[in-house]
Amino acid sequence: MKFASFIFASITALSASTPHSSDAKHWSYNGIFSPENWGKISKTCSAGKSQTPINIETSKTIPTVDRKDILKFYNYKTSLKTSVINNGHTIKITPKFLETYNEAYITIDGVRYNLLQFHMHTHSENRIDGKQSDLVAHLVHQSYDGKLAVVAIFFDEGEENSAIKEYWNQMPQKVNEVNSLFNVDISRILPADKSSYFTFMGSLTTPPCTENVKWFILKDRQTISKDQIEALRTIYPHNFRPVQNINSRTIFER
Repeated sequence: MKFASFIFASITALSASTPHSSDAKHWSYNGIFSPENWGKISKTCSAGKSQTPINIETSKTIPTVDRKDILKFYNYKTSLKTSVINNGHTIKITPKFLETYNEAYITIDGVRYNLLQFHMHTHSENRIDGKQSDLVAHLVHQSYDGKLAVVAIFFDEGEENSAIKEYWNQMPQKVNEVNSLFNVDISRILPADKSSYFTFMGSLTTPPCTENVKWFILKDRQTISKDQIEALRTIYPHNFRPVQNINSRTIFER
């Protein structure tokens, strides 16, 4: 029963974090369904007090204590099959492993969060001292009790990224189109240093803008070529939400 509940929760979070264009309540990044009107779709988008993305001012962050907000990665390895999906808002990558108990996951202070999917925004949504990166990958994870945690990896223009290239070679151009990859090493999406990051409580960055999401912004960055950036922007020129008010939140740094 617990396993069945987890699967249901996973599916719900998966669709909530990157909805499809066929959703009953349509939204977009421009026009009448743009971010300033998302509050008409979900009140949380406009009334929530812990919305994401935010601008992280590094002069105001607080160091974490040794035993708080410890992020660790496990089983980021070769997936049996990986789906590359154009969901109408972004390119989403969903890995599938041979055994569900042996899938990729993170722990936060020892609590396990399984990897559901990761997807891309250009430019980045969160900012560091007012600056955006050229592209960001959001790795969406979920705990057994349904809580969400997102790890953000920034990509700056530079050398071609071989990990991104593998997914981009199968990038679907049409909405709801799905392509498949086999035996993909998903660990290559991660930067070398995964121990330094900013962390805060936030929300999903798309409707319904659900809050109580734990965010980790890795400090170490990857590079990505201009052509790889343009490949996504050709389909989705600016699929990022504007920054939101921090309000009374504290941004921690490790």
